[in-house]
Amino acid sequence: MGDEISAFPLTWHIAYTTACCYRTSRDKQISSKICIDEIELENVEKFTYLESNMTYDLDCSKEIAVRMAKAMANLKALDKIWKSKAITLETKLSILETCVFSTMLYSCETWTVTKRCESQILSFQRKCYRKILRIGWTQKVTNEELYKKIQLAETLMQKVIQRKLRLLGHICKMDDSRK
Repeated sequence: MGDEISAFPLTWHIAYTTACCYRTSRDKQISSKICIDEIELENVEKFTYLESNMTYDLDCSKEIAVRMAKAMANLKALDKIWKSKAITLETKLSILETCVFSTMLYSCETWTVTKRCESQILSFQRKCYRKILRIGWTQKVTNEELYKKIQLAETLMQKVIQRKLRLLGHICKMDDSRK
């Protein structure tokens, strides 16, 4: 790999370079060793890349929780807008989509979504809608009624699937000789 790297005018800082090898639940230890210029890179179990947390076991539940927390902070920061009666529901939904859901869905194409994660994502979406409509937790409003009031076109899970499929289509269209 050293010859390939030296072809590019880049400075390589081995001290700041780590490797994260993905492994299955059957593997007890990381067996892969990556060397550059005969220097072995340290294997780590998790690292952050482009504000996304990557783990050796591909467990995305922590990443989804972090994204949800950031989106919830955005939701709370916009409290004055949600409480305003001068702003229409349509405008509030546009703001929610732009400021909150975009934060939530950042890099969702790479998530491995389990049933538990799916439930958390949909629960978060309903919580956001209830906040906008000023529906308290003590009020008995079914999810169907909530979706009718919002006139929901697609759920966050449908958007996640749509983004994953869009990425897959993009990858499938790539030329095989691409380096």
